[in-house]
Amino acid sequence: MGALSTRPTGWKVLYQNVNVAGAEDTSYLSAPTTAYAINGIDSGAYDTLKEGGGNFSWVNRVEIIVSHGNGTGDADGTTSVLELYGANDSGPRYPIASIACTGGKAELVAGTDDNTWVDTMVVTSYHSKTITVTDSATDRVARVSFDLDGIRRIEGLFTGGGSTSVITTAYIRSL
Repeated sequence: MGALSTRPTGWKVLYQNVNVAGAEDTSYLSAPTTAYAINGIDSGAYDTLKEGGGNFSWVNRVEIIVSHGNGTGDADGTTSVLELYGANDSGPRYPIASIACTGGKAELVAGTDDNTWVDTMVVTSYHSKTITVTDSATDRVARVSFDLDGIRRIEGLFTGGGSTSVITTAYIRSL
């Protein structure tokens, strides 16, 4: 029996919302549960088989980071709430976690704080395995990671709770 190996990938956009304090975005959730039937896969979902390059997935853990952008000023201290959902073929979406995010001073673009990484994440977990928050502290880049036990696809949405006029982006990578 061979050893399990993983290959970290680069960051991909999981989900973006252009005004996190607007109405709750339910675009993923309004589709019927049959949307995950084998021939009706949502193209916006992070698919671990696609990431694995075929019929077998070498993706067994993922990591997520979030950015806050505010074209009108300082994004430090801005807030958002990211909800993560998982699914498999021919099954319903189910909640993985709710993540309360606060923008920090770690800048995406040098010399401006209009675009910052989230430095604080607080997780409410619904997943059967442990969800880990790493480096959640002032002026850092907080990361949340979890095992993919029982999950093939991951979707995210920002709930509408948070600061006005903030563009939020969730990025995901496999570990």
